[in-house]
Amino acid sequence: MSSSYPASLDSFTNPTATDQQNSPSHTEQHANANDAIAAIQGELGTDPAGSYSTVKDRFAAIDALLLELANRLFEDQLVKPEKISSSSDAIEFCKTHFHRLIMEALREEFHIVTLDTKNQVIATHQVEGLLVLI
Repeated sequence: MSSSYPASLDSFTNPTATDQQNSPSHTEQHANANDAIAAIQGELGTDPAGSYSTVKDRFAAIDALLLELANRLFEDQLVKPEKISSSSDAIEFCKTHFHRLIMEALREEFHIVTLDTKNQVIATHQVEGLLVLI
């Protein structure tokens, strides 16, 4: 049997100690495994990990880059409210401006949104370091 990978997954028979070596034959077992290994190598190439320790690490880095790119595109396309005059405006602003934090859910961050005297957003500031209440 030649391998059908990557179009579909191959199906293998794992022989037990009491199995006859005729269905599939011992030679056929090795040929099937060799075909599957050759198909995987052909699909992944000679250096699938690239500069990463493992292929899994490389995929994780690609996923992180894609997430960051998607977040940047999403934030650029959003219309951000210019004025916060109610709690619902504040909630909507935070959902829009801090969407990345919601999607990643990696950590908590503390941000302050500064407003002018007409309740228009001036800027957002991430508070870093330790807060001590006395």
